[in-house]
Amino acid sequence: NHECKKLVVKMLDLCEQTDKDSLEDEAGLQLCLARNLGNVGDQKASLMWLEKANELAVQARKDDKPTSLEADILRTEGACYRKLGDLKKSFECYTKALKVYEVNHGSLNKDSGWILLNLGMVRALLDESEGRETIPTGALSAQEYYQRSWTVYVHEEQTGGLAAAWLLRNRGDCFLKEGNEKQAEKDYCDSVEIYRRLNQKTVENYGMLCQSRGNLALKRKQYEEATEHYEEALLVLRRQLSSKEVLA
Repeated sequence: NHECKKLVVKMLDLCEQTDKDSLEDEAGLQLCLARNLGNVGDQKASLMWLEKANELAVQARKDDKPTSLEADILRTEGACYRKLGDLKKSFECYTKALKVYEVNHGSLNKDSGWILLNLGMVRALLDESEGRETIPTGALSAQEYYQRSWTVYVHEEQTGGLAAAWLLRNRGDCFLKEGNEKQAEKDYCDSVEIYRRLNQKTVENYGMLCQSRGNLALKRKQYEEATEHYEEALLVLRRQLSSKEVLA
């Protein structure tokens, strides 16, 4: 976060300069600024810069077809609205971004895989919330979004990265909710292996994976194993969050 804040200050200075090479370059710079503002927790400021970036990106079009830059802006807006709790708006942004990526690059590209993963996450949150009536007609289930995302990662040979590990954890949660404990366990174990191989067992997402493994053990009434997973999750999260956030 400290590095992100330094980048925000530098980018604010750059955005105030007037000698931009092109509208597209300026829009790209504003998008980078918006992402860093989101990373430091200022989602409202991020959305303000995303709106400016989108206006420039539309002006920079060479024809009437939306560009990948516009899709990048939409996916960032989706992330902002998800963090703000506006799941309906987040789902809409991700859906629009997916359509643009698929028009420009086909359905089997890594950007589409990431969007499908996020659509699955937001759909799962909508299913758990009181806003199920806001789910658009024709929307896929969270599990279907995850399966499509996995198909993309297999095609792009991206099944060994952190995004794939996060996808496997989320898909495992869906399997667990559906009662398919065997498949949930497989996805969790495959996810653990990726984090282990990449030496990333201290990141926050790994802590959430430990929590999911604890939930599976608890469902199986394996209380000692569940406790071990929950303790590991708490240990990871304590490294990432403040004391106040951990207590919450």
